Amino acid sequence: MICKDNLRIRPMNHGDLGLMATWLSDPRVLAFYGDNAWSLEAVTAKYGPRIDGSHNVVPCIVEYNLTPVAYIQYYRLQEGELHDFGYPADESIFGIDQFMGEPDLWGHGIGTTFVSAMLEYLNTHLHAAKVALEVKRTNPRAIRCYEKCGFKRVKNLAEDMILMEWVNNAST
Repeated sequence: MICKDNLRIRPMNHGDLGLMATWLSDPRVLAFYGDNAWSLEAVTAKYGPRIDGSHNVVPCIVEYNLTPVAYIQYYRLQEGELHDFGYPADESIFGIDQFMGEPDLWGHGIGTTFVSAMLEYLNTHLHAAKVALEVKRTNPRAIRCYEKCGFKRVKNLAEDMILMEWVNNAST
């Protein structure tokens, strides 16, 4: 799907569910992406329909030097999300969510590289006018990553979250 230097973003498949369960059971990951450890059954129930294409969210695995290291998903914001975030219903706005599943690789620039690559993909292939994401205020590493990728803080949300957005300057 996306290749950039030693980084590859590919569609998630059913063979990745065990890895996701491992990542989503690591307390270091859960400090920023969720609250409780996930069982394989819970991961399968949530991500299986996404893998099968019966959900609007497209799940992807990020590989660095051919090793899975992160998760990223993208989706067109739905009417309720557009309304909740204060966006007009007629804009092409996507959302992304991601996490590095391998904490030993945090702080090495991999996140910035794969988020930038996803933005380029959404811009080039899906003509995204904007991309929005939510991030915990208590996650300064992720906020810095997103700012390096061109995201700006838009507003504070409930539950200690910040809405950030990237604007495709070519579409304005």
